[in-house]
Amino acid sequence: IAAPQQAKELLITESSEQQEPNTQEPAVIEPVINPTCAPKHSVYAAVLPVLLEHLRQPICANDLANAIEVNKGQLNIWLKIAVADGVVKKHKNPVRYSAKGGN
Repeated sequence: IAAPQQAKELLITESSEQQEPNTQEPAVIEPVINPTCAPKHSVYAAVLPVLLEHLRQPICANDLANAIEVNKGQLNIWLKIAVADGVVKKHKNPVRYSAKGGN
């Protein structure tokens, strides 16, 4: 008879303990900007030919994002990688991008 009472007390004790709330900040994932770190199977590698096709003539990031139907923030990450990789040129005044070897 004592054993069931001990089990009941154990259950009450365990369930009455309060759990502390999770106060840790979520991890922030930084985008890969170094092209040597971008794996060949990454989405960037798959998107690069599409970018280069649209960058035959200089175009601003907004127009390019609309043309390929992608979020401008993601496009800017890909453009930074492509510029660092030397396959895209960034023009200034106004800021536009074009494929290297294009206009």
